[in-house]
Amino acid sequence: MVQVLKKIDTGFILRAILTLVIVFILLSILAGINGASTTLQSTNPLIFAIAASFFILSILLWLFSWAYLLKKRVNLSYSSLLLTGFCSVFGSLTPVQLGSDALRGFLLKDRFGVSFTKVISASLIVKGIKFLLLALTSSLIFGFFLFEGTLNSTLFYSLLSGFLMVIFATLLFLLPLKKSFGRKIARFFGNFSKVKYLGFCSKVEEFFISYSAYLHRISVSSFAIAFFFAFLSWIAEFLALYFVFDSLSLTIPFSVLLSLFVLVAVLERTPFLPRGIGLIEIIGIVFLSIPVFENFSLSFGEIASIMVLFNIVRLVIPTLLSLIVFLLSSTAKIERKNLYLSKDEKQSHNV
Repeated sequence: MVQVLKKIDTGFILRAILTLVIVFILLSILAGINGASTTLQSTNPLIFAIAASFFILSILLWLFSWAYLLKKRVNLSYSSLLLTGFCSVFGSLTPVQLGSDALRGFLLKDRFGVSFTKVISASLIVKGIKFLLLALTSSLIFGFFLFEGTLNSTLFYSLLSGFLMVIFATLLFLLPLKKSFGRKIARFFGNFSKVKYLGFCSKVEEFFISYSAYLHRISVSSFAIAFFFAFLSWIAEFLALYFVFDSLSLTIPFSVLLSLFVLVAVLERTPFLPRGIGLIEIIGIVFLSIPVFENFSLSFGEIASIMVLFNIVRLVIPTLLSLIVFLLSSTAKIERKNLYLSKDEKQSHNV
């Protein structure tokens, strides 16, 4: 087991565990807020389980969209792709969740010899689709708040940084659909490769040349199917947040729920913070506390409880499940390898 974990890169596991420790500390602080513990005790476990199930479903739908595109280029079953994809979910505790993409690429290359470029290319297409959905909805929500003039400076700059990241990622991942743009992006990184200490940009240039070519081999119908499942993933994630409120018996207007959902989704993509941890909680509390919407108000304890439960749903449960699946699949791989070795030894001995 130790040898395999070293080969897979234990850095991903250690980073995930360390981040989870930070999350647990944060959740303990939030749960200790006056009134939060009482509200949390009233959580309906069945409805909370539904919320967690919808979030896991959103991950599986995203992975299916990715697997559908990748299967066009590799001869692997959906079960193998989805299992490997879910094993990599714990790597998402990184800025813009790029760690999970890298881990998926590493695992598929290590286990099945799949090209790293193919794995990452399929990931970036689906990411681009979700970023496009997020860019469209967040621009509407962001515009609404600017028009109403209800954004304080903290909320404004936090939203702006995440929003700009979303726009940038959408353009970066989807503009290469047009070959000329793909070449320009590749050339842009190629120019930086000539600068001292930025030689790695030549690899990025090569990747975007391959990525643009990969995009052009995808038919319109395949792209539409991938878009459909990515959209379903988006809906399932939204329902997970809805059932978090419902598990606490809190009624929330659709406009507030959608705004909070987009806010969290944008802040998750804020650079330099893994999944927006810390920032989402601060901004979420500020957002739900300001009188933006009529006939809607929550106590501080209720707001803290929402943040606690949604963090468990979006961070703790998926990460722990992914780690468990990863460790079990790694153990099964070792056992199969040992079985084959023992058979080979027996055959050699008989000969």
